[in-house]
Parts: sequence; structure tokens; C-alpha cells
Amino acid sequence: MTMILDLLRLQIDNKTDLFKTATPKKMASSLIKALLGLIVGIVGVAVLLSRVFILGFYINAQLLAIVLLVLQAVSICFAVGHIVSTLYMCHDNEMLICLPITPNQLFISKIMLIYCKELGVNAIISLPLMISLGLFGGFGASFYLSVPLLLLVMPFFSIAVAALISLPVMAVIRFLKPRPLLSIIVILILVAACLFGYLSLISSFAESFNIADKQLETVREINATVLAFGGKIPIYFQCASAMLSFGKWYYFAIYLTISAVVFIITTLLIRPFFFKIAMTSLENTSKEKQRKGRFKKCSPFLSLIDREIRCIFRSPTDIFEYFLFTLLMPFIVFSYDKLLMTITVNQAGVNMIAGSHVMIVAILAMLSNIVSASAISREGSNFHTTKTIPVTFYEQIFAKLTFNAIFTLGALLLTMLVSFSIYPAWQIILGTISVSFASIGHIAWSIDMDIKNPTINLQGNEEASSTSKSTPKSLLIGLVIGFLMGLLVIMYSGGGNPLTAYLLLIVASIIFALYRVWTLILRINLCYEKIEM
Repeated sequence: MTMILDLLRLQIDNKTDLFKTATPKKMASSLIKALLGLIVGIVGVAVLLSRVFILGFYINAQLLAIVLLVLQAVSICFAVGHIVSTLYMCHDNEMLICLPITPNQLFISKIMLIYCKELGVNAIISLPLMISLGLFGGFGASFYLSVPLLLLVMPFFSIAVAALISLPVMAVIRFLKPRPLLSIIVILILVAACLFGYLSLISSFAESFNIADKQLETVREINATVLAFGGKIPIYFQCASAMLSFGKWYYFAIYLTISAVVFIITTLLIRPFFFKIAMTSLENTSKEKQRKGRFKKCSPFLSLIDREIRCIFRSPTDIFEYFLFTLLMPFIVFSYDKLLMTITVNQAGVNMIAGSHVMIVAILAMLSNIVSASAISREGSNFHTTKTIPVTFYEQIFAKLTFNAIFTLGALLLTMLVSFSIYPAWQIILGTISVSFASIGHIAWSIDMDIKNPTINLQGNEEASSTSKSTPKSLLIGLVIGFLMGLLVIMYSGGGNPLTAYLLLIVASIIFALYRVWTLILRINLCYEKIEM
């Protein structure tokens, strides 16, 4: 058991610095930061739910059953990704299997690592939601004591179901790996299907919240549907009832027993597949094509741009990370604007809608930039070669910045054209200009953070975006920038001419972009050459 725990800690240390801290004081600081993040999440979810439940929705066992079912489904989705990335496609497998350990010890440590990941995901999603529901529902001690119990038990069932789903998923991945063009087509089809479902859901809600009478009618219908559907969900309705009464806690024992049995069976089932699939590198399934032809002459900068494009399109995962938000931005913004325009509001409401448009566009643009927070870390073992090529460091970094900016600005222009049919043209143009400059500044800031504190993975770049220490910071900064831009439009539009708000926003965005680009130049000059693998 000691060897299994050592293997678990070794793999955790490869993903996080929680156990690497030199002193207990630093570890306590990390835990305090996590606690503060949880408090902020609870407050944010509570504020959001307060706006929802003020309409008259009931918080009862039926609603809790639906919430538990949704949380379980979300947990299963994450578990599939964790099993595929940790159990089958992890680059550590070849190295760990060479250690003086038994195959069973490695397999058990992998399962424990997946459980820890699921526990973290469930804590981030479930705790703020459940605690907020408990506060608004006025529930007693039984509810709050059952939340951590379910938090510990739910990952077992999620991993069990995800383990079965992962087998056909891996078969599809192994089939698509040597066929990059087909992989891109499949990804686009999946994104289009999700987008169609999203638009259908938005359109179904758009007409329901048009006038006050229909809102009340809709709320009553939703409450009736929750009562009818929530009470018919097996296991989860019983668990929800147990959360409200100590006398029904025996349902937790039933749920735990079912989860444990299914978990053990599926774990034993996937064990042979782990040793068969994980020990065979997927790189061996790719066939290299030798192309004959003359060498093309091109400027160093354009060659670097071409290199970025080729590197991204080698991996469906990288394609998904780079182009998810850029592809979805026009559709999400259009659906969001159409939903808001169906609501009858006064002038203050019009200003808030205009500000919210800028906010949602800015947030999606910033989310398209977070891949730049792993621009250096993504190089992996190729970083040494990148540093030694006869091209200046400035050209290398600004090629990465330009590559990201091309697609983000392209998505912004397409979103601008789509939004012309909803808002005045001058608002859309000025808002797009301001978001464009802010986006360039955010890209420069993200790359700057990765240069300052890179995470060079010698085993490859498959998980660079998830292991880079700068990615969460870039995500948080992007959300703050988008929120502040929308808030500026709302605040200054209410006091007078809305044109003033947009002009101030453009000036602030230009200053921000120039400052961050200049800081990036200084960072390249100071730190880039000193980065070591």
C-alpha cells in the first residue's frame, strides 16, 4: 500500500505543487486560497440563484433529485475525460511501468488518481451549488452533513459508468488518430450538434420570458414539471429525501452499496484493456507521409506562423482548444442578444443590455486567448530546438501572438457582422474595436505569464494547457477584463451620451494593449533566454 501511495503522490506532483511546497506555511497558504475560492464560488452561485428563486421556484426533494442527477451526469462526462487522459493516453505510463512495481500497483494508483480528480471536480461544482440551495431552502443539519458524504460517494458511480463509456471512446480515438482530416470533421460535427441543441434551448426560453403574465405561467409549469419528474427518479429521489431527514439515511447505504459493486465490476473489466492500450503509444498508429518537392522560401516570421498552424492541426485536442470559443462566439452572442431583446425594458435596461453585449463578447474573446498562457509550455521537448533556430526571440513570440490574434479578431469581425441586425452599427463597431485591443493585450499578458513561469513538459505537449500554471490566471484575468468592460459601458451610458462610454472604453483598451505588449517585449529581453528545460 505504501508503494501505491508513493505512486499516487508522484503523479499528483506532476500535476500540481500542493505537496511540493517547502514549508507547512506555504501549504496552509495554498489551502487558504482554495477556501477563499470556494467562498467566492458560493457567493457567486448564491447571487445567481437569488435572481432565479425570487421568481417563485420551489426548493424541495424533487428539485434536489434533479440537481443530483445533473451533477452525476456532469461528473460522468468529466470522468470519461479523466479516464482517457490518465489511464490510457498518459505519457507517464511507459515511464512508470519501468519502475520496480507490479502492474496492479500502477493500475490501482491510476484509479486513485482518477478518483482524486473527480473529487476535485465535484467539490468545485457541487459545494457552491448545494450550500446555496441549503441556504435558500432553509434546510437543517441533515442536509449539510449529507453534502460531504455524497461528495465522497458520487465519484465511485461516475468512474464506474465512465469506465464502460471510455472503451468505445478509445476505439474511436485510435481509429481517428492516423486520420487527422476525419478527426477535424468529427469534431466540427459534434460542435455543430452541441450548438444546435444550445440554440434550440435558447429559442425555447426566449418566448417564455416576454411578459409578466407568461413568466408566472412558466414558473408554475416548471414547478409542476419538477414535482412530476423529480419524484420518479430512482435512487436520486430517495437520496434527496435522505438529505432532508436523518430517518432516511439508510438510502445512502443503498446508494453506496450499488456504487461500490458497480465500481468493482467495471474496474476489473477495464483492467486488461489498460495494459493492452496504455502500453501501446498512439504515436505508433500514425503513418508519416514523405512529401517530395522543392523547398519553399519564406520570411522567418511567416515560416513561424506556418509552423504554428501545422503544430495545431496535428492534434484534434489542440484544434478543439484553439477554435472552440472562436467558432462558437458568433452563435452564442447572437442567441444571447436575441434572448435579451425579447425583454421589454426602460432606458436603463437598454443600457444594461448594451453593456452585457460588450461583456459577453469580451469574455468569449478572452476565453479564446487562454491557450496563449501555455504558448511556451506547449513546446515541450522541442523548446531547446526552438531556442536555437536562427530567428530572433521577438519574432518567435510575436508569431505566437499573431497566430492567436488572427483567429480571435476573425471571430470578432464575424460576430460584429452578425450583431448588425440587432444593435445600432456604431455601437457594434466601437465595441468590437475596444474588445479587439483588449484581446491583444490579454494575449500578450498570457504569453508574458508563461514566459515568467513556464511548465516545460519533456514528455510532450499533450497536457500543456492543463499543467501550465499560467492558464488559470489567464482565465481569471480574462473574465475580470470582460466584466469590467461591460460594467464601464453600463455605468457611463446611464449618465449621458452612450458614445462617451464607448470612446472611453476604446482609449482604455488601447492603453492596456500598448502597456501589455511593451511589458511582453521587456519580458522577452529579460527572461526568455534564461528559460531552461
